[in-house]
Amino acid sequence: MLINNILLAQKADEKTAKIWLSAADSLFAKGEYEKSNQMLEKAKQVYLQLDNANMLMNMQNKIGRNLIRQGKFDEALALLTSAEQTYQSKVNASEQNNYIYKGEFYNLTGEIYLNKGRNDLALEFFQKAMQHYDALKTAANTPEKAECYENLGLFYWNAGNNELALEYQNRSLDLRKKIFGENHPEVADSYNNIGLIYGTEDPAQAQKFYRNALNIYKEIYGENHPKIANTYNNLAIISQVQEKYDVALFQLESALEITKEVYGENHPNNAFIYSTIGQIFSIQNKDTAALAKQEIALKIYKQTYGEKHPEIANTYNLLGTLYFKQGKFKEALQTYQSALIANVAEFQNTNIYENPSADKAYKVISLLNTLRLKAEVFENWHYAKTLKLKDLETALMTLELCDKIIDKMRQTALNKNDKVALGKIAAEVYEDAIRVSLGMSLIVLKKDLYRQKAFNFAEKSKSYILLQSISETNAKNFAKIPKNLIDKEKQLKEDIAYAEQKLASKPSASEEVMFRNQLFELNRQYDNFSKDLEKNFPEYYNLKYSVKIADVKSLQQIIDNETVLLSYFIGDKSGRLYIFAISQNSFEVFDLPKLSDWDTKIRLMRNTIYYKVPDKFIPTAHALYKQLFPKSFAGKKQIVVIPDGRLGTIPFEALLTSKVEIKDPKNIEVSNLPYLIKKQAISYAYSATLFQQRMQIESKNSGSENNYKKIFVCAPINFYGRSGLNDLPATEKEVEGIKGLFGEGLCSIFTKDKANEGLIKSGILKEFSYIHFATHGIVNESNPELSQIFLAKPSETPLVLTQESTGERGKSLLEVGAMEDGNLHSGEIYGLELNADLVILSACQTGLGKVAKGEGIIGLSRALLYAGAKNLLVSLWSVADESTARLALDFYSFLLKGENKTEALRLAKLKMIEEGVNANPNKKELEVYYWSPFVLIGR
Repeated sequence: MLINNILLAQKADEKTAKIWLSAADSLFAKGEYEKSNQMLEKAKQVYLQLDNANMLMNMQNKIGRNLIRQGKFDEALALLTSAEQTYQSKVNASEQNNYIYKGEFYNLTGEIYLNKGRNDLALEFFQKAMQHYDALKTAANTPEKAECYENLGLFYWNAGNNELALEYQNRSLDLRKKIFGENHPEVADSYNNIGLIYGTEDPAQAQKFYRNALNIYKEIYGENHPKIANTYNNLAIISQVQEKYDVALFQLESALEITKEVYGENHPNNAFIYSTIGQIFSIQNKDTAALAKQEIALKIYKQTYGEKHPEIANTYNLLGTLYFKQGKFKEALQTYQSALIANVAEFQNTNIYENPSADKAYKVISLLNTLRLKAEVFENWHYAKTLKLKDLETALMTLELCDKIIDKMRQTALNKNDKVALGKIAAEVYEDAIRVSLGMSLIVLKKDLYRQKAFNFAEKSKSYILLQSISETNAKNFAKIPKNLIDKEKQLKEDIAYAEQKLASKPSASEEVMFRNQLFELNRQYDNFSKDLEKNFPEYYNLKYSVKIADVKSLQQIIDNETVLLSYFIGDKSGRLYIFAISQNSFEVFDLPKLSDWDTKIRLMRNTIYYKVPDKFIPTAHALYKQLFPKSFAGKKQIVVIPDGRLGTIPFEALLTSKVEIKDPKNIEVSNLPYLIKKQAISYAYSATLFQQRMQIESKNSGSENNYKKIFVCAPINFYGRSGLNDLPATEKEVEGIKGLFGEGLCSIFTKDKANEGLIKSGILKEFSYIHFATHGIVNESNPELSQIFLAKPSETPLVLTQESTGERGKSLLEVGAMEDGNLHSGEIYGLELNADLVILSACQTGLGKVAKGEGIIGLSRALLYAGAKNLLVSLWSVADESTARLALDFYSFLLKGENKTEALRLAKLKMIEEGVNANPNKKELEVYYWSPFVLIGR
């Protein structure tokens, strides 16, 4: 009877504990964290008496979560660590693996470290949580796993890996929708986080997600909840970007009213709001009010976090910028020094001439920002006040540290889009470093040292992703990685490219979720594969990240006496154009003011050629020549151009070297215009380093080259009504002409149905020195993944993905996804194996792509270079196939007579100029449209 009474009492206690637990969860959802913990403490006492270690750990996790929401991070960490130690002593390892609570401990501990700015420890604990959830089958589709995805997304966002962050947040969102449906606060949390990632780079998208979150929160919570306050904060930042300052301030005041009521005065959320208000006041030139708000924010952050935290560093940055704006250089520098101290463990040096090591920074991107700001103030202090060499030297030394940090960040940026975004930040650093280096060259004896430094910084901004990718491929070859691993990586890359391509093509909502989940799992697999490769093959790791940038002296050793290399860098912030001219015996640097209508001139150059408007083209082409060629380089036969930004979209050959008086706009002798090509041959390179690598390969192979090179020709000719693709009958004559020039023994021709995707992917291409595509091509600037070369379409009906993503790879996407569709996308080109001396894309706009700051043009050309093409001949816009065929045949004719590729292209163009448009000298239209778009990338 006594035993039964004890059992009944236990059941009653458990029933009461569950009621308290339910009440605690309800209070947590409302944001009443203190009251929630009171309920949890009551429930905890019951489980203590019952000696239920698992439920006790559950209670401690929930109490810890409440403390985190209150900003009590140290208290939460102490509680969770103690609870976990107790749990370890009471519950054996195998039993722990059957419950979700250990994963929750890891997840919450990671969240604490993320809030404390310890990203390194945060990632360690998030990964442990994910491993626990992955091993626990019952956790496959749980809110806890969704929260871990969310936290990993926030970690990668903090680290600047936005693309990876978005993948994790989307994974969390999909899982939460599956668990809770559309209208749930945790779904709204995911919307909010996705908005953070889009942020100021895509404010319209960010605003859309924030509003989705706000609508859900308000429907569930009413008007007064901390999550609503957070969303107002986020919306205010977008309003600030949109210059709607009154709206932003209203949103921030609304947020502050809520957070003060929920948290009291001293909470980091309040500090963030004060800081944002201060930024808006600064924009409005209310500097005194701005300083006051930042000081309040700083005080609250220090009360919450102590003296070291990235948010404290960010606030010091904002304060320093205000002092700089007021001309208080020393105060600004001291404030930035405080930011460095706050953001780097064990760094306490208050001497403004000293910098920390980047190895122990809490948040690297914040450190980079502080150092860049510090360098800018030292530079301005030098010119405005001190004229001390030491101040300019410190500015350069600080920017060199920024450069080292960028190099390390490039190693950890996993996704190509994140690398592109980093390239944009890097370009700003390099612009400052070029300017300071050239400033140093004017006041020191060793002028060349600093001019060469300036060139090195400019070169590091050129196509670094492509360079690193090629270096990675070479590293695999040198490290002798087994073929089965190379094949596995190739398959993973193909699957990733396929999923990216499908996502970019705007699939249905259900397909989007499926492909996104597939891509998420594939990227995780590829990340793990790469880490294993680096771990198991240390030589590969060392070679992969040892990208050696070309310097002036090494370039001078490979440039012949008839060549000059011109590398351009556009200083967007300073409005300067830097030109580095390197020849065999000279090195010159030109620091010029950029044309006031620079962007307009670049657009005009293209548009006046494309729309054949000679009277507008002539002054534009000459004005750009004067800007881009501060001297004529008349003694050089060849110019190698390394463009920057939109310069990669114009043909330098068509620049006019002298002024032309237009007497009659309707009767201009266009063939007599002083085109640059009449004086010099032009070729292009993505970077001086890539140019140097190609020259070294060419030199190495020169003695063993076969003069009778084989050519592969691919021409679908007919496109059978495919949307937007007209047939190309002239390509049939082009193919026959090539065959006549090379002869049957050296020429492999594939036309019509034989010119298909399966052939291109069969491995046959690596046998040919010349590869010629005579077909349509398209470059998608918004989504480079959709850029493609059109081939013969197979007769089979493509398969469609219908299976649900299971999170397991199984067959490759290419096996279960779709049969060849006749479109060779850029992602598929990356997977080709080429050994070609020259690839010609006799197609439309194949030389264009997305222009990314610090990377140049991202399109089909880069994909072919990565695949192994040494040189490319591509087009900058669509040209009639008759003209294309004519130029191609003349080019090959000159090439087979012994001319080098650059000169052969020049002679072919000059022939077209001389003969007139379509060999019709009576036609007065601007024939530059027909010959100028074809450019040689390489030599």
